[in-house]
Amino acid sequence: MSSSHTRLLAILPELSEWNEGKGMAPEGWLGAYGSVPSALMYSSLFWPEFVEFEGCLLWHDATPDLFFQWMTTLGGNRTAVEGVMNHVHITDVFLNAPEVPTDEQVDYLGHLLKDMWSLKLRRDFPHLDVQVDFRWDDPEASDTAQITVYCLRKDPLADTP
Repeated sequence: MSSSHTRLLAILPELSEWNEGKGMAPEGWLGAYGSVPSALMYSSLFWPEFVEFEGCLLWHDATPDLFFQWMTTLGGNRTAVEGVMNHVHITDVFLNAPEVPTDEQVDYLGHLLKDMWSLKLRRDFPHLDVQVDFRWDDPEASDTAQITVYCLRKDPLADTP
């Protein structure tokens, strides 16, 4: 069993209750409960699309109006604008879920997203110095766990990183 399977079994204890206590591998759970629509929708979270716009790296659906509002509000600091426009609170993904994710589940997903996004963005934008951060300022409040994408720049007011 891989280390990721072992970690998933640890943070999803209900998996070990299946099969008369023998447990269920994540692939078995997906086969029993997964759905095509869910898999396709989660793909946008796991492998997001970004575009370059006005010297910044932004979510593909960012609006120019919002970008220019943030540019004005943040004094033209492109790194700060990216940080505001390119962040996701981990628990916001599950606002209507019947269960509240545990701290361990939030941490696992945050680190997984950081790794996946880092790989994808380095592949898609090799000419940019892309930074993907997973921060959790207050571990007592799971809603503070967030992942953020921005470019490292010598001059955050410049048009290019």
